[in-house]
Amino acid sequence: AASDNPDELKVWAHDLTVEAGKTYRYKVLVSVMNPLYRFPRLNADQLADNRNRISLGPSQEEIDAAEWSLSAEVELDPEFYFFVDSANKDQKRADIEVWTVYDGMWRKNEFVEFPGNEVGGNAEIDGLDTGGQGIPMNVGPIVLDVDSITNDRGQGEVRVLLLDPEPNRITTRLVNEDKNSDARKRLELEADLQAKQAENRLSEARP
Repeated sequence: AASDNPDELKVWAHDLTVEAGKTYRYKVLVSVMNPLYRFPRLNADQLADNRNRISLGPSQEEIDAAEWSLSAEVELDPEFYFFVDSANKDQKRADIEVWTVYDGMWRKNEFVEFPGNEVGGNAEIDGLDTGGQGIPMNVGPIVLDVDSITNDRGQGEVRVLLLDPEPNRITTRLVNEDKNSDARKRLELEADLQAKQAENRLSEARP
């Protein structure tokens, strides 16, 4: 793409091998087409060096010496986010909102869970055709209990205890913290923006 500076060229690169939840950094090295490739009239020196050389780029020494400093670390979202939307300690019930990316957009669904249940499951989203398969939203942690605690201000708060099987540890989610989570607010904003962009694309495509 053209840059504001005539001596610069904007280059886009896409990594299709990334995995959710990992952090990446990149080196960007650019090669250009050799204008002398298979050129019919070359002198002897150019003929040897460039007739069969399809591109011009950095040498292996330059590649090895390239620094990482031009690329900031890129941290990817995990495959799933989940937030306790509400909970009832008497019923031992937790309403848990699960988010994941499907078909390039954030999708969410709410699951009702009780102690012993794994959080999530397959979800059918209104207006989204999944071929009857649903969207896999099996998060992994298992609900152990729903109870209440008293916080530092002397107020009661409902919490959900979960067993995360991968590191084999117990974690706690407080309803008030999850409902007001910055991560949840970000996902809601991004989902709204994606929905508006999709609607704009549909509007532009209509005759």
